[in-house]
Parts: sequence; structure tokens; C-alpha cells
Amino acid sequence: MTVEGYWFKTRPVKIQAFPYTGHNTEEVLEFCEGHAISSPRGFIIKTLEGEMRASKGDWIIKGLRGEFYPCKVDVFEKKYEAVAGLETPMSVREVGDALWIS
Repeated sequence: MTVEGYWFKTRPVKIQAFPYTGHNTEEVLEFCEGHAISSPRGFIIKTLEGEMRASKGDWIIKGLRGEFYPCKVDVFEKKYEAVAGLETPMSVREVGDALWIS
């Protein structure tokens, strides 16, 4: 007998996120509000599940409960799209690319 779980989909919610480009350490530390420390290979983020490493190219997400956690760019691009605050809609890739250039 195979037991299958129930199916659910996520509710549409807005999150805040910031990319770590490898050149924006101070901005990431400010965004994480004291929940991250810089390390030689990126950041250590204090999450609800413990410490997680964020590497260059990762997005740092501020969750619904004010928690922070890193997300690999390929997962982020599949799950999120850019919203409020942009004059014209941009894809996640375009937002990341714009921040990498600056």
C-alpha cells in the first residue's frame, strides 16, 4: 500500500529579498538586520532552523515571520517574480543583473 500526501499550493505573498553579488557585503549585512555574519566564503545566516551558508549568487530572503534564509538563484528564479517598487516589471534575472553591474 502506498500512502500519498495531500496536495497544496502556496498562497500568493510578497517577500523581500536581496542578492549577494560578492561585492555588496555591507548591504547584505544591513538587509539581514543582525542575522548574518560575514565569512571568507560568503555569509552565515541565522535561520529559524539554525545557521545556513549564503554564497555569491544566492538571494537572501526575509520571510513572513521576519526570519532570513539564503536561496540558490535557480530556485529563486523559479519561485519568485519581481513586484512593487519597480517602475517597469522586471524579471528576477534582470533585477539580479542590474545589481551585479552596480
